[in-house]
Amino acid sequence: MPITVIAYAIQGIQLIEQLIAAGVEVSANLAKLRAQLGVFQAEKRDPTDAEWAAQDAEIKAKLAELNS
Repeated sequence: MPITVIAYAIQGIQLIEQLIAAGVEVSANLAKLRAQLGVFQAEKRDPTDAEWAAQDAEIKAKLAELNS
């Protein structure tokens, strides 16, 4: 196997490792957001505009991080 193929294989493995790590982080963040929504539901209220905006900002930041 030529050296260049091995280098590409190593890069591919590193990318897969990064995606797996990001996926675990995304899953944890989604669980956090779901828990926050559960609190609102338990309190029998809708989130305020500020609470919605905070969740939206967090989701957008994590998506941007994942896409980078």
